[in-house]
Amino acid sequence: MTSHLTGLIAAVFTPFTPDGELNLSVVEQQLALLRETGVAGVFVGGSTGECHSLTVEERIALTHKWCVVGKGKLKIVAHVGHNCLRDARTLATRAQVSGVD
Repeated sequence: MTSHLTGLIAAVFTPFTPDGELNLSVVEQQLALLRETGVAGVFVGGSTGECHSLTVEERIALTHKWCVVGKGKLKIVAHVGHNCLRDARTLATRAQVSGVD
């Protein structure tokens, strides 16, 4: 099934705690703000290149969180690029399992 993206797709920033850990609890607040402003979808891990500073596990957790809170509310697109082909395949597979659009 082909899904076409229309409207504004926001490259959302990845939230961190002051000690540098992922702050996944903020994702729901990001979602609410974006919905209020009419954004049609999100590009997870694609904002300022921080995806390259995250571990594969962190990237998977971030994408999964967006899918859990945002599925059916916004289109979800995940950055799955990686310098390591095996890691890129893992990211793509896990994004698909999580339910990205």
